[in-house]
Amino acid sequence: SVVISEAKAGIAGSAEGAAFTHLAQYLKLKFPELRLHRWPRGDCWFNPLLYLKSPQDRRTFLSSICTQIETDSHISGDVIAFVHNAASIAEQLIAFMQLQESYTQEPCTLRRLETYMKDAKAFGAILQGAIRSEVYAQIRPQLEEIRSQLMMFNFFYQSKPEFAMTRHGVNLFYRMFDHEDLLAFSEPRKDLARLEIEDILYERSLVIVSQPLYDAASPVVGPLFWDSLLARVIELGPLSESKKDSGHKQRQKVLAVLDETHRL
Repeated sequence: SVVISEAKAGIAGSAEGAAFTHLAQYLKLKFPELRLHRWPRGDCWFNPLLYLKSPQDRRTFLSSICTQIETDSHISGDVIAFVHNAASIAEQLIAFMQLQESYTQEPCTLRRLETYMKDAKAFGAILQGAIRSEVYAQIRPQLEEIRSQLMMFNFFYQSKPEFAMTRHGVNLFYRMFDHEDLLAFSEPRKDLARLEIEDILYERSLVIVSQPLYDAASPVVGPLFWDSLLARVIELGPLSESKKDSGHKQRQKVLAVLDETHRL
């Protein structure tokens, strides 16, 4: 499988990345069985939150977003601490969505994460309702722990003047993925196929990870994708053990073609 990163906007008809668009068309003609994907602004949706299966996965993923914020926003000093506090808040919100998903089938998505981070009061009402509901009786202790953690991180008190920096950190954090292109292509849609990491690891594929440079979401697209892929590869272990991974299917080797690597 081949993954081309930072291919820019060729598929939208502009000059940027056009060579990759032509290459993809050529390879599809030459190898009809080749699975071809482009994300975002392509034919598929990909949800990086689905690969955060443990607290360590969540922290690694969210830490990479913090690093990206530090680089793009040129922040320093105490502000960095408030951004990492926002990452801790995001971790608890993701944990809530993952717990809830097994009961309601409502997917854990970037759009929901962004919505919850934007409005702490509304999320507090949702969380309190879940704690009181008999539907969630079995996970009530976990929900109460999430509430306790969010209170410790001052999530519910951001409107108070003394917690203005907490609010600033949260705003900086969610704005990294508060872009319609990214949100729309990271949740299920009828007109889009689902792209999973397994599609790359077990099927011969060409995946183009792209976003126009002028798009505000461009800096975070690469990290969102690569962190998910690397987390899954590390979880599976060495390629020599691939027969244990997915029945009798052999894992593919993956060639990653990287540009703008300082952004990853």
